[in-house]
This record gives sequence, C-alpha cells and structure tokens, in this order.
Amino acid sequence: MQDQQSYLRNLIFGSNFQNNQCCGIVGYIGNQAKAGEVCIQGLQILESRGYDSCGIVSIDQEGNFVRTKFASSDRFGGDCIKRMELEGKGKHDHCIGIGHTRWATHGDKTDVNAHPHYDQKERIALIHNGLIENYHHLKEELRDKYGIRPVSQTDTEIVALYIGIFLDQGHELFEAITKCVEILEGAYSFVLISILDPTSMYIVKNTGTMVIGVAKELHAVEDEEVKTLDIDSNEKKHEGRDEHLFQIVASDTTVFQDYTKHYYNIDDKEIIKISIQQQVERHKLREIKEELIKIKKPPGIDHFYVMEMLDQPNAVCKALNYGARFISGEPMVKLGGLEQHEEKLASVQNLIIAACGTSFYAGQYAEYLMRELNIFQYVEAKIASEITDIDLNIKNGGFLSVSQSGETMDLLIPFRRAKEFDLARLNVVNKVMSTLAREESCGVFLNCGRELSVASTKAFISQATVLTLVSLWFAQRKNFKATKKIRAGIISELRFLSSNVQKVLDDCVSFSKSIAREIKAFKHLFLLGTGLGEIVAKEGALKIKELTYNHCQCLNINNISNHFYNYLKKNENTPVVFVVLSDKYADEMIDAMLKLAERARMTPIVICDIQDKQRRDILENFCQKRIFYVPNSGYMSALLCVMPLQRLAYDLTIELGFDPDRPRNLAKELTTK
Repeated sequence: MQDQQSYLRNLIFGSNFQNNQCCGIVGYIGNQAKAGEVCIQGLQILESRGYDSCGIVSIDQEGNFVRTKFASSDRFGGDCIKRMELEGKGKHDHCIGIGHTRWATHGDKTDVNAHPHYDQKERIALIHNGLIENYHHLKEELRDKYGIRPVSQTDTEIVALYIGIFLDQGHELFEAITKCVEILEGAYSFVLISILDPTSMYIVKNTGTMVIGVAKELHAVEDEEVKTLDIDSNEKKHEGRDEHLFQIVASDTTVFQDYTKHYYNIDDKEIIKISIQQQVERHKLREIKEELIKIKKPPGIDHFYVMEMLDQPNAVCKALNYGARFISGEPMVKLGGLEQHEEKLASVQNLIIAACGTSFYAGQYAEYLMRELNIFQYVEAKIASEITDIDLNIKNGGFLSVSQSGETMDLLIPFRRAKEFDLARLNVVNKVMSTLAREESCGVFLNCGRELSVASTKAFISQATVLTLVSLWFAQRKNFKATKKIRAGIISELRFLSSNVQKVLDDCVSFSKSIAREIKAFKHLFLLGTGLGEIVAKEGALKIKELTYNHCQCLNINNISNHFYNYLKKNENTPVVFVVLSDKYADEMIDAMLKLAERARMTPIVICDIQDKQRRDILENFCQKRIFYVPNSGYMSALLCVMPLQRLAYDLTIELGFDPDRPRNLAKELTTK
C-alpha cells in the first residue's frame, strides 16, 4: 500500500491531472503597449479565486524590469488589487508583462512574498500556481551547495533561483527552464519573462488550467522538432501597421474575454515559448463558447452578491432549459448529456455524490430526493475530501460530481480515483470548459452563468434544480411505475419554481432588513431544521458565516441537548432561526420550537411554508411577527427557504460594514490540498 504522499503524487502525475490553483495568472505580449491594462484587468477578473497579494512585472523599451507588487494591508484600505489599480496604472504600459494574484500557501502575507519572484541576478521574473512538493529539500540544497539564501518564504522563488543557477552554468534560457523542471516535484504551472529575451514569454504547465488567447486564428506549421502556430503569411502581407497582434496567457478564459474569442489550451507537461508571430502548440485553436459579455452591476445594485441573488429566477429557467428538459404530456425529463451514456448508467445501483461547500448541500438535497424515489440500493452525498478508497470500492457503482467551477482539487482527486475503480462517472457542473467537463462528457450543465461574488447564491438553486432533474431521469428508468405519481408532482413544482423564487425574493426584503437590524449585535446565531429543512439551514448558516465572520451553526432538532437549552438560558435573546416545512417533520419542528421558546425564554425567527391555520396561529403566537412564509411547493419549498437566508446574510453583512462580494479568506476555487 502506498503512503498518502506517494499516492497523491502518483495520482497527480499519472492521470492527466488538471489543477487550477486559487492563485491567478495573466500575461500579455503584443505589438501595443497594453501589458499594464491587460494585467490589471485580468487581476480584477481573477479576484473571485481569493487573494491576499498581487503583483505585476513588465519589461520597458530599454529592456529593464518594471515591478509593482503588494500584499493586502489595512494601512492601504485592505485590498491589494485596489491599490494596484491606483499605483500600477500607466506604470506598465509596455509590450510584455505578467501579473499574479496570490493566496499564501508558503510564507506570510507580505510584499516580499508576493509574486513575481526573480533569480539571484534578476534576469528572469516568474509567477507560479501550485505547490512544489520538494521545496524544503531544494531550499536546503540552495543554501548548502550554492550558498544562496532566498529573500522570500515562498516555493516560487526556489524555482526562479534554480533557473538562475542553470543560466550561470552556461545554459540557454529555454534549456535552463527545462533542467529546472526536471528537478521539481509537485503540481504546478508557471510563467516567466526575461531581460535576456525581452520579446518572448515562457510557460511551463505540469498540471493546471492554462490557456492562451490570441488576436486571430493561427495556422499550424510543421517542422522536424516542434509543432508551431503562425499567422498565415498572406495575412501578414496585407495586415495594417495599426492592427493589434497579441497573445494573453491566463489561468481562466474570462481574463481575455474583452480582447478575443480565440484561444487554445496548453497541454500538461509542456514548456512553451510564445512571441507575437509564433509559438509551440499541440492543440488546434478553439472558439470560446462561454458568454463573453462583460458583466456590470445594474443601476441601483451595489454588489454582485445581490445581482446574482436576484438572478435566481432566471438561473432556474436556464437549469430547466426553459422547459425543454421536460417531455410534453408525460411525467418524464430529457437529459441529452445522460442519454448518450445510458448504457453505462443503467448498471448503477450504488451512487456516491461528491461535492464541497455549497455544492455539497445541493448534493444532500439530491440524496434526499433519490431516497424518496427509491432509485438506488445505496446513495450518499459525501464531502469530496473525505472520500476514501473504501467508499469507491463498490459494485455497480456510480460517482456523481457536483461543482460550480469544475476545478476544485478536493473533488478532482476522488473523481479521477473513481475511474480507476471503474465507477460510472457523471457531472453536474456550471463551467463548460472546466477540467471536470473536459475529462468526463457524461453529465448535465447548469448554464447559470458566472458568479462574480465569491459567496455562491444562484449556483445552489441551479445545482438543486438540475440534480432534481437527474433524480427524475434515473427514477423514470429504474422505477417507472412506482414513481409516476411523485414524478408528476415534482415536475409540476419545478414548472412553478422560477416564479415562486421571484415572489420570495420580492417579499423577503423588508423581513430580512428588520431581522438584521435586530440581531446585528449578536456574535452567535443558530439555525434549526430537519429533513430538507436542515439541508437548507446548513446552506443558510454557511452564507452567514462566510459573509459576516460571526459564528453561525445549524443543528438538527433531534440532536438538541440540555447543553443547548442551558446556553440559550445563559445568553438571553440569542437569535435562533427555525426552518419549518409542511412535511412529516412539521409537528416535530413546532414542538421543539415551543419547548425552546418556553425553557430558554427566546423569541424564535421562523421561515416556513405552513398553510394550516392552526399551525400558523401557534407559530405566529410565539414568533411575534418574526416569521416569513414561502409558497407551499412540496419538495421545492425547501429551496424557497434559501432566499430569505441568503438575503439575511447580505443585510447582516451591510449592517456590520463588510463587503459581501469579497469575504476575507474565501475563494471560489480552492484547489490546493
């Protein structure tokens, strides 16, 4: 049995591993002095990956490095990218430059540790995503064998210093890079520029997502040693002097969305040199299929979080493909991404649903539905990082990955491991060109559009909606007659989901603002539920924690102990939110609420879909108007309870004076282990 480190290394290097680190990379080379403009804009776009420092380096007309890099600091308003926008503007108006956002994995959050990093004679500047596993060994060798002590605490500088050593030994730059790569272990990509070759950029991709956007389509040119891409010679003869020719290197295609729709992927284990005219290439050019419209906040909306929260009715429509995923006249759904793989999916009897964070709660929602529909012998939603070989060693198994980005390492590792166990893999993912989508075509896309706010909103309901469709798809194939009535009911609920979401979003504003003002002084908040109510309470608690930095905990009412009663007695008026649904747990929830209200002398806050007058009277008597009703919509009622909690998280954040779009220490795609 391999030890864990060897297993991870073999998994990373042996399975075409794609790894998008939570750091962001952007680089520009072209015939116009736009390096600063492109790099700063790219860093802004990559903000959602999380960052605590950023940097840009360019090469001026004299062949010298021009550098700007900062760590976030309260002294400068707390945001390094905003500082870069102010102090870096105009400074990097050159024809070549690279930029980087960093979230510290090696070393503290300091200006010195921010990228780019340089070799000992400052001939190269390098930015890096990933982890160098043998960093400590290489650092000791630098000190003991070469007498070199790094300036920073990062593994990135080690790479730059070793390239410098190989340059000192007389190797050309490309060869020095190659020799350095031979001694590195880990999952990484890096980009560098050099004053030794100021009109070229070098990209090394061992793992990760790295793409190059180009101004126009390039044509393959073969020679004996390498395959290159080149602008057609006929086009060169006729192109005007003012035509903007460029290449933009990035860790995400959205970085160059305002400049081009043409790009190509860099393959794993490639070292590429690019210039304006030609570059090594091994994949034909692709056209970006994603929407390339620059996203702006509508008038009157201050934050992307609100914009995306209000976009949820539209996100539901897109998830349902505006009704095209329903089969007319029958309680059935049509999912082309699954039907193409029907033969392999038909054998699945035991299903693992793997996800992280918000996606995990959507996965738990799907698990609940699948159990209700009695589709599989075994189904369980699991946090991706906790999945082991024991979990994957199942007969007639399936592995369902749920992800917004499709790039999270904690999910990619068991996803690839599932293939080795011969599990039928399928995905529910938003990003079309993500690693998950590229490596496994079986699945369904969310189509909910990009989320610019780091805290997810519309992705959750999109995932839950699509997972409901997936549940129905399996039910109509595995348990057709027995599930016909329940499928018809769920499809009817789905048809009204978008309009019900819109109603809840419209109605919950005043309720949420009022509650936020009442409870903003409290540092602790509890959400209680059971069944589907517990799942959405967990998602609500996550949003409140992410945005407010306060303690917020979800509890199942069946697990409440005397310790909790005693805590509430000692800490009077601690806010407690109950999610009460008209399901088999309704009376149980109401009884628990009454006991808490009486024993702990607290006034509960309730979000519910209760229609029964007797139950409503009981709730309203104890809640003193701190109650919000969502439309009663069967299994979809739980999803409707998420919106008031999302709104409450936002209003609390505003009351506390924080930025809801950029919570501290939170990243959209956290892909380091």
